[in-house]
Amino acid sequence: MLSVVAEVRAGEGAGVLLLSLNVFLLLAAYYFIRPVRNALILTQGGAEVRSYSAAGQAILLLAVVPIYGALASRVNRIRLISWVTIFFVPVIALYTSWVYAKLRGTITLETIRSED
Repeated sequence: MLSVVAEVRAGEGAGVLLLSLNVFLLLAAYYFIRPVRNALILTQGGAEVRSYSAAGQAILLLAVVPIYGALASRVNRIRLISWVTIFFVPVIALYTSWVYAKLRGTITLETIRSED
């Protein structure tokens, strides 16, 4: 069944499904957090801060992506995926709890929906 999407050899199915689940969960977490982040930026700093925030993220990625590429070429893929997951799960949890504590009662569902 997986061979329709990509070349998958015998015995690789479980690994492919786990990696796919990992990517799905990371993207889902990002898409859940993004509207809250945008609402936080707009309520705390306005549209100008949001523009500077996007520029700052782009500049940060210019530095992080080559470093990650160099690390990925030297480290076993499974170990790298494990490290990245172990790093991002608590970061996302801490960020979500920080946003919740900071914005309790400030941002409503209507505010978040108006940002998309």
